[in-house]
Amino acid sequence: MTLGELAAFVSSHLKKHGINCVLSGGACVSIYTKNQYQSYDLDFIENISTGRKKLRDILSTIGFSEENRYFKHPDTDYF
Repeated sequence: MTLGELAAFVSSHLKKHGINCVLSGGACVSIYTKNQYQSYDLDFIENISTGRKKLRDILSTIGFSEENRYFKHPDTDYF
């Protein structure tokens, strides 16, 4: 997946579980500039905080695991 595809996939998955968020930061710049600036992290801002445990549980259903303060997936360099 491209960075944009991954961002859309994660965002849709979170929304399906009641978490509304918006992508921000370097990933937006990367998508907008067609990777003239490359970012490897996707910064999502939640409208209402759901708590770390719930977020961890939801993201684990699509293969992400928490490492330090990041969520990583074994099939991508993006986190």
